[in-house]
Amino acid sequence: IEDMVVVDNLTNGRLDFGVGRGVAPIEHYWFGSNWPESKDRFVDVLGIICDAFATGEISSADSKFYDFPTIPLSTKPVQNPIPFWYPGNPITAGRHGMNLMWPGPIDQAAHDLYVETWNAHKGDTHRVDGPDSVPRVGCTMVLAISPTENQSLEIVRRAMSGLMRRTDNVHKWDHLVLSDDECDAALGPLRNIRAHMEDAIHFGAGTAEQITDRFAAVLEPGLTDYIVLQLPTGDMTLDEAKHTMDVFCSEVKPALDAA
Repeated sequence: IEDMVVVDNLTNGRLDFGVGRGVAPIEHYWFGSNWPESKDRFVDVLGIICDAFATGEISSADSKFYDFPTIPLSTKPVQNPIPFWYPGNPITAGRHGMNLMWPGPIDQAAHDLYVETWNAHKGDTHRVDGPDSVPRVGCTMVLAISPTENQSLEIVRRAMSGLMRRTDNVHKWDHLVLSDDECDAALGPLRNIRAHMEDAIHFGAGTAEQITDRFAAVLEPGLTDYIVLQLPTGDMTLDEAKHTMDVFCSEVKPALDAA
């Protein structure tokens, strides 16, 4: 909490804070916790953070998992509140007053579920929103811009392949702490990503003109507040990422601003 406050002050109120429960069950055990209680721990720690910003004291008074002396929060953040982001789950993000980070263009049903949950739980405890906060959606995009679409497709396929390989390499240790059925259940989000991977590849690979048209189509319905570019990712090279960013800043973004 103190580190968050320091960063928010050093950046004059530009901190956005991303949270989640971890990609793989084994990660919880490596840090001395366990997977089944991770949801309870997430809410528990979130409560400590919310109370600290509300009262100016970091306290474990209502915590199920922590017991430490109350610590004064001597420095307040510049932002009130600091924006929190949660990935992939509109219900969790909405319940706790967080912004939602969505993999790719968000659909109307997921957006509606997020907004409905946000409004239904307004005023609950364990929320990080402020009185003037509104639900916001950011969409992550793996992107490659090249002179031809085929060149871009090769880059994005390589990027996604590397990303999936790295994720698989973490999950391969789950069997040390989970049964076969539990390991299979933990892979559910990864299977969902794979099911939509081809769509993500084709959406994020193209020429500057193609990407401009696709991004304009994503922004037009008003469901997306931010586009977050995953550059570089997986096995994409730094030079490829830099080229894409250069073209995006010099050609795509000005065209979108003018639209």
